[in-house]
Amino acid sequence: MLKGQGQGVDTYCLGPNNKINIVNPTFGKIQDYKGGELKITNYNVNTVLYRYYKWGNDLCE
Repeated sequence: MLKGQGQGVDTYCLGPNNKINIVNPTFGKIQDYKGGELKITNYNVNTVLYRYYKWGNDLCE
């Protein structure tokens, strides 16, 4: 799940190891999975992030 106060995030599981996040940015900073800041220049569009997990607690069930 993306981090970011006040940010709308919808997460969809695509399988046990696959996840896609659709972010509707409203303001401020959005951080990726590792804490890096994503540069949002247009707050009128959604952002799609995809992640493949090899292991960990964040796997889709």
